[in-house]
Amino acid sequence: MFKYGIGSDNYDPFRPVKPGGGGGGGQLPSPGVSWPILQSGSKGADVRSAQQLLTARGYTVESDGIFGAKTRSAVIRFQKSRSLAADGVIGPNTWSKLISTVQYGKSGRAVKAAQTQLNVYGYGLTVDGGFGSKTKSAAIAFQKNHRLQVDGVIGPETWRALLGTR
Repeated sequence: MFKYGIGSDNYDPFRPVKPGGGGGGGQLPSPGVSWPILQSGSKGADVRSAQQLLTARGYTVESDGIFGAKTRSAVIRFQKSRSLAADGVIGPNTWSKLISTVQYGKSGRAVKAAQTQLNVYGYGLTVDGGFGSKTKSAAIAFQKNHRLQVDGVIGPETWRALLGTR
């Protein structure tokens, strides 16, 4: 299930993208998708999204995509506040408490995190924190491509697919 060994410091997600730059990734079924494990030294869009989600939850950190000491400290504080194992590692239990459902008309850091993840799949959104018609269209296309419930709402299953590893 966890394909990046403990101590792997260079987590950098790969998401298949259709050739030609059109919006959307390849056809990936959601069953078997697991949450990424992020820890000190991890880098990339998943870390940036986690940082945006932490900030949305009141744990302000720079969204630089690098899991450093400040991000680890924020994760530990967040984990303690949710009665989770405070190990500074973002795994399935932490992700499930960190994500929040976002949908059309919402705005903020959680929306930025969703836009960041949609862009990993080639949707080319402006990461502005506003869930408008372009973000909704991208969410719907992503859900169709990944055999999820198609409603344009980014809830737990869509988050898991957006962030997931196979």
